[in-house]
Amino acid sequence: MDIYWLLVDAVHEANAFYCILIMATTSYLFFSIVINLYYAVLTYESGNNIKSIFELIWALASVSYMVVMVRSAADVTKSADKTTMTICKTIHRDIDTAMRTQLERFLLQVSHDRPSFCALQLFKLKSDILTKVAGAVTTYLVILLQFQNQDEEI
Repeated sequence: MDIYWLLVDAVHEANAFYCILIMATTSYLFFSIVINLYYAVLTYESGNNIKSIFELIWALASVSYMVVMVRSAADVTKSADKTTMTICKTIHRDIDTAMRTQLERFLLQVSHDRPSFCALQLFKLKSDILTKVAGAVTTYLVILLQFQNQDEEI
């Protein structure tokens, strides 16, 4: 139990210290991916394949950085979830009633205070954020390309 609360305290301290940095990094990576992919498409259409490849490489570097950042933050949450599963399995075993009561209280506390990294309390860094970012990048890329095509027609 003490180790779990040390983990929770460490995550809360990290959130207090790094929440602005997490938000800035996530925003930068999002915009970097959108802009690099946008310019990769534009330079490919203009026939400059080498420059297009460089833009794709920068976009992939930003994507890989975001994946590493989100996955490592999600691993902390997964390890906390494993603690919950271990407590549940232990409660269902044949143990002393005093120990069972203590574990049930601990389980209630754990369910209300789960450690997770977040960016300025706006969103949590979990694995599902990667699919949300991919959807947003695709949406903004399509919008930018549609505006580009409208400017060429006019």
